[in-house]
Amino acid sequence: MAAITTDHLLRTEQSNTIGVVYILCNYKAHANQSTISLLAAILKQLVQALPSVAEPTARLYDSYTNRMTRPSLEEIFHALQSVLNHYSSVYVIDALDECSDKDSTHSQLLAKLHDLQCKTDLRLMVTSCFIPDIVVEFRLMSMLEVRASDADVEQFVGAQMYRLPKCVQRDDEPQGFVQDKIVEAVEGMSYFASMLSLPTHDSIKFLLARLAS
Repeated sequence: MAAITTDHLLRTEQSNTIGVVYILCNYKAHANQSTISLLAAILKQLVQALPSVAEPTARLYDSYTNRMTRPSLEEIFHALQSVLNHYSSVYVIDALDECSDKDSTHSQLLAKLHDLQCKTDLRLMVTSCFIPDIVVEFRLMSMLEVRASDADVEQFVGAQMYRLPKCVQRDDEPQGFVQDKIVEAVEGMSYFASMLSLPTHDSIKFLLARLAS
């Protein structure tokens, strides 16, 4: 869903005045997903899309490169704010729940993005599993629940039967058992997309089917 949204915005909205960037959080890369690194990733994408606004970032780079150190969170934040003043931007953060929250990254990152929204025309969409600490952050925002139906999962699993051992492929009974157990495991699995200052469209329908094994 986030990939489709990002692709649509890149094709239809991105320009010299509208920036479209995204963060793909991944549970396998927790060490690289601090608030500093995530905000720096946003800053990097904006600067690469419009090099004429790179001056604040260039100053930071020149200041720290010789000392072999990195800018502080506040320095990254202020550089990002300066660059954002040249944009009307849309941000897509995919799978926020997969970002490590060991150092309160979720709340700290969202707090910084909310601060930027107060100062710039920043628009935000977040996707996540239903995790209480994340959901509460968006309790007052527009939210879209995305849930895999049993029929969707059954169809998806049925199309993957060729991956099973030949002895299973030749027998309908074990195939049915595998299909039923996966549907049972997936039951209740759902995701949400929360939009802050990003318009929703009822005409857009999302289909999510995920194989649990």
